[in-house]
Amino acid sequence: MEIISHRGFSSERPENTIASFDYALESGFSYLELDIHLSKDGVLYVIHDDTVDRTTDGTGFIKNLNSHEINMLDAGSWFDKKYSEQKIPTLESILIRYQNKAHLFIELKSDSNELINTLRSLLVKYAWIQETHPRTNTLELQRVSIISFLPSQLLRSVALNPEINHGFLMIEPLKENIDFCLLNNINGFFPYVENLDQDIVDQVHREGLFVGAWGFESLIQVSKSLEMGVDGITVDWPSKALEMILTED
Repeated sequence: MEIISHRGFSSERPENTIASFDYALESGFSYLELDIHLSKDGVLYVIHDDTVDRTTDGTGFIKNLNSHEINMLDAGSWFDKKYSEQKIPTLESILIRYQNKAHLFIELKSDSNELINTLRSLLVKYAWIQETHPRTNTLELQRVSIISFLPSQLLRSVALNPEINHGFLMIEPLKENIDFCLLNNINGFFPYVENLDQDIVDQVHREGLFVGAWGFESLIQVSKSLEMGVDGITVDWPSKALEMILTED
């Protein structure tokens, strides 16, 4: 069972910052999940919320702020004053910093066409997409998986980025969501962990899809996921999850 570091090592460092992603890699976890939004002037930033209010000393919607305004914000002090130097990273800086070091799970947080087009341009520019490279179902370094709760945005991305693995995030693992993945060349099925059961995992595996899970709050959920044969878990505390997995293997 693969461990995906949710917004980096976000139980120990401020989420979606260089400090968080670096610490995940330093701790041995090369699968990094992150979220992207587009600024007013068309720059992709790595941040979960659509506003900067919760995780910075600023206020306002990302889409209404220019990059020079976003770059000035403190994205670490809300977590701990010792991280006051942390900024909201651009996706471009992440792609440069972690070349050949990580597999990125990039969550699309808005339904913007410009976001999809800008994302592809950056992935091609920094060789995270190789246009002649066939898609594989393995989680290789220097590759990405694109995930989202937004069906329409996933469909746009699949059409624009056929070389990339895609995953559908959802609350309920409904049959119609399995069908959506199968009909649209989406090979990752990512429901909320509390709504997974053995029958669902088996059904999705029979269709050849990768079963991920998110929303973990306890090691008991990790243990149950391992028992059910879930392929990947997205957690804030990857070291604790790994310790649990190694104990039970």
